[in-house]
Amino acid sequence: MNRGIAKRTVFERREDVRYFLSLLARASRRGAIELHAYSILTTHFHLLVRSPRAQLSRAIGWVEQCFVQRFNRRRGRDGPLFRGRFHSRAVETSRYWHVLVQYIDANPVAAGLADRAVEYAWGSRRHYLSSRGPRWLHRERVEAAVMRRTRSPSYDPADYDAVFPCTVSSGATWVVERRLDQPDAPDPSEVDLIRQAPKRVLRGLAVRARLADGLPVGVPVASPDDVSKALRALGGDAFFVRSSRKRVQGTAVLHVGLLRSVACLTNAEIGIRTGLQFPTIKRYVTLHRQALHDDPRYRETCAAATKHAVAACLTRESYRNEAGARTNVFGAWSA
Repeated sequence: MNRGIAKRTVFERREDVRYFLSLLARASRRGAIELHAYSILTTHFHLLVRSPRAQLSRAIGWVEQCFVQRFNRRRGRDGPLFRGRFHSRAVETSRYWHVLVQYIDANPVAAGLADRAVEYAWGSRRHYLSSRGPRWLHRERVEAAVMRRTRSPSYDPADYDAVFPCTVSSGATWVVERRLDQPDAPDPSEVDLIRQAPKRVLRGLAVRARLADGLPVGVPVASPDDVSKALRALGGDAFFVRSSRKRVQGTAVLHVGLLRSVACLTNAEIGIRTGLQFPTIKRYVTLHRQALHDDPRYRETCAAATKHAVAACLTRESYRNEAGARTNVFGAWSA
């Protein structure tokens, strides 16, 4: 994605958008990129792309350069149009890829440019709601996801809404935008955290728990609100964590630990959210790391809470079942 410098309007006329899409089409026909989803707004754009030849930087850089040259020439202006190099973030999992399709579809509605996404002319959603679309839009993966979810032998545009509803939870929106704002650093624990196997969940949490210096620990996989909802599902089942001084309430330690390792907040952000002082946060992060290593019950509860928080954030079922999912969720996940 990229945005206009000083948040200025970039796509001012229909011909601007059409020319930008024509450049993407040329890059696609050359095999430099595969475009899966897109949304072109007045001040910025979002693209979900794959670069089979590892030419992403070259291809998108060329698209932006050609667009800016034409934009400036036709308006008699000079200088940069975009705020800098485009932002790109790797998509490591199919679940997060699924969320991004929905996020991109919903962007025009969130920006107030359309009442319904299907009414917006400059997004890929309207093409998927039709049996035909432009050749430069690589529909194969999206169509395969729809057929797989509906167990249909062929793609039916009527099924697109059911598989990719144009609603994105606040938690998923937070995760997407937080990832866009963070440096693009490799995070091998991300894939483990959002898979089903408890051992892999715990392995990923352990990796992140060791990074207790207060800096961001990787890309978030759930929002702080979803972490809090997962912990509230514990209800009255209180437990404690052993400390050198005294017993500490396990839920408080787990809350801080998951805000660090799952929502990837800094210690300062945890303090603002919880009202805890910095020394207490550091102590809870240390207790969280120790309990993951030494306490089987804490590990089990931590894995269950993590899986519930991620599921609430990155699955479409959570939009409808968020309230009902709180009861007995820990017993279900542990089983």
